[in-house]
Amino acid sequence: MSVKSPALLVNHPWSSVLGLLDLPAFQDEEGQSGEQAAARSGNWIEIAYGTSSGMVRVIVQHPETVGSGPQLFQAFAVHRSPVTKVMLSEKHLISVCADSHVRTWTVTRFRGRISTQPGSTPLASFKILALDSVDGQGGCSAGTDIGPFGERDDQQVFLQKVVPDASKLYVRLSSTGKRICQVCSVDGSSITAFLVQECEGSSRIGSR
Repeated sequence: MSVKSPALLVNHPWSSVLGLLDLPAFQDEEGQSGEQAAARSGNWIEIAYGTSSGMVRVIVQHPETVGSGPQLFQAFAVHRSPVTKVMLSEKHLISVCADSHVRTWTVTRFRGRISTQPGSTPLASFKILALDSVDGQGGCSAGTDIGPFGERDDQQVFLQKVVPDASKLYVRLSSTGKRICQVCSVDGSSITAFLVQECEGSSRIGSR
């Protein structure tokens, strides 16, 4: 069962915040509800979301607690501006606010599940500076999405263009903010749009 299945959440008090109240109940191919499918498959749901007040919250739904609905797992009050992006990966929780300030935490897991021992701990705090920002959301307009980009079970990256007429982009680890490389325009002209596309190796493509 995927996160797109709303049956586990529609009766929860946070469902209005997550926009799930008006969604139809999920049923799988065999006509079972989302709760029945979760209990049968042993899967679980993790949802991380940010709020206009700068809060970041993580809620979880485990198969053994299907009847009681999702539980608030962790909450962080770290941003002074509305949260615009959240990513929860195997190892990190990453949030970005409207000022392009990034906060990251390490995520502890036990047998794949988020664990409270020792729980998520702060890892880094940095800003993706963009001097061409005129609306307080530097680098977040269409065609210049700063990220984070990458697979959930691997390292993610941010792309940073510092000034409006820059001919280079900086690639930074989303977990720590460390610059790992830079991308330069071949002819020296300004870079006006950018995107990261995930690609599969030829061996994986050929095996399908």
